[in-house]
Amino acid sequence: MDMYKPLNLATQFTLKDEYFDYPSHLHGIGHTYRVMTHSLILGNILKLERETKLVLCCAFIHDMARKHDGKCFQHGAWASEHKFPKFLPLFKSLGIAESDSEEIKTAVTWHSLSAEIEAKNPYRKTVALLKDADALDRIRLGDLNKERLRFAETGGLVDYAEKLYYETYRGKQMTFSDYLSLASDLLR
Repeated sequence: MDMYKPLNLATQFTLKDEYFDYPSHLHGIGHTYRVMTHSLILGNILKLERETKLVLCCAFIHDMARKHDGKCFQHGAWASEHKFPKFLPLFKSLGIAESDSEEIKTAVTWHSLSAEIEAKNPYRKTVALLKDADALDRIRLGDLNKERLRFAETGGLVDYAEKLYYETYRGKQMTFSDYLSLASDLLR
């Protein structure tokens, strides 16, 4: 599986603890890289090339503005407001257009809400892709609910997501490229 389709940008996405308002093991670098990896895999399976590129950026910032590890419905909006502007130059350098800004911010905001965005919303696929990629890493919490997944294809990735989590949840610091390589091996 070519997880780099539609983009080969792994080296551009380097996370640092200082990017996070509340650096943690639960919602920090490892979780973020897994969600980014899930975004690429699921987006490629669904053939959502444009949305996948946007969701990769969404996943990069989605939990950076958390203030704690508990349930929080505001951290997505905080990330949209405070983290998106900080990383917009990176996103633009990767080919994200200014016109995509609202879609990215909407998806990041909605990822932390329990409600679903309305079906007629033009950003629905982007929001759903981010929510499902994030949901796959709920393996780490032991509460992944397959009934709440938005795409049928996501359910087929649960076993892979569990293996990726157990291979990466502790140990040495890994790059995004490392996660992609490991995921590729696990999907063979």
